Order: sequence, then structure tokens, then C-alpha cells
Amino acid sequence: MNSVVSVVEAAGSRRLTTVDHVTSELRIVDAADTAAIERWIDQASSAIETFCSRVFAAERVIETFDLVPGDATRPKLVLKRYPVFEVVSVICDGAPVDPDAYRTNRENGMLRLKSGLWRGSEIIVDYRAGYRLPGEIAETEAPDASALPLPSDIESATIQVVNAKRHASRRDPLMRAESLEGISSMTFATAGTSGLPRPVEAALQRYKAVL
Repeated sequence: MNSVVSVVEAAGSRRLTTVDHVTSELRIVDAADTAAIERWIDQASSAIETFCSRVFAAERVIETFDLVPGDATRPKLVLKRYPVFEVVSVICDGAPVDPDAYRTNRENGMLRLKSGLWRGSEIIVDYRAGYRLPGEIAETEAPDASALPLPSDIESATIQVVNAKRHASRRDPLMRAESLEGISSMTFATAGTSGLPRPVEAALQRYKAVL
């Protein structure tokens, strides 16, 4: 079953951490680093989205499923965006589907009919999904008020990537280890196949989209 996602209400930001959180966690006191930190946050957030094959920021989207004959009796629809915090509407071949006719698994974005199977040639799902990102305030009347906060380990992974970029900007990017004779030795984490540090890849495995 193929589907296409169109963004109706885009997130104001897709940064997975904030400058304040980075400077606090990494104990950075030089305000002159702010522009560089913002750039590294953007780069880290984009790299993590790419690695996980998903968008984490809360957005309203419309996902259109084109069913082929072999798909016409599927018991469930699996949305590309999750966690889902609101299903605005479901339209099947031009006809609205009663919200009481299906269940939504908020965590994995699965829509399952309470009885019967999804039939038709086109199903259009209008919904809101994603997380409330660090630094965003949950306003009671806002559309994303019920969005879950971004898991702390995703933000932690983002800060690790920012830290790696910060160190890389100050040394030879090909250097794996640095020794100070008679004092100490430091080894930098190697990158995985995605270009992210291996510990970050390991921490993010559970958040990768199942394609």
C-alpha cells in the first residue's frame, strides 16, 4: 500500500534541542559560540531525522493511501507520522468514515477498523502527529496541546552530536586519538555508517521508522 504525505500545518522548528540546553549540558560559557551552536543543532537534528527516516516535530498532515486490488482488504492503515495525537478526518473514496468506526493506536500510528476491513481505492487521513519539541510551551488551546514531549534520549543524542561537531571544529577531523605525553590520552568516538557517532546510532535504533 503506497501513501503520500502532504504537510498542512508545518512545525515552526524541527530542532531537537535548544541552545540553552546545549550550553547547560556541555557547560559552555562563551556566548560567542551561540551562532555555531545553532548551526550544529540544525545539522544534528537533520542528521537524526535522516537516520530515523521520520519527522519528530508535531505537524498536521494529510496522508493519501492508494489501494491496489491486493491491498483492498487490509485490516489496518499504518500512518507514516507518529505518535498521533489527533485524527481530524478519514475519507474513503470520497465518503467520511465515522470516527467511532475505527481505533487509533497513538504510539505507532495504526488505524484499525473496529469491524471489517479497509476497502476502496483511495483513503485520505487528515491528522496531527509528532512530539512537542524542547523549548516549546504546551498551551492549552493550541492544536498541539496534547502532543507528547520529545523523549529525553532523543534530545540527549542530539546534544551528543552537537558536542561531536563542536570538538571536530577544533581538531583534525581524521584524528582518532590524541595523547599528551606523560599526562593523558583521549580517544574520540568513531562514526557509524550514517556518519553519526556509534553510541548515538545505538540510542536511536528504537526510534527508527519501519519502512
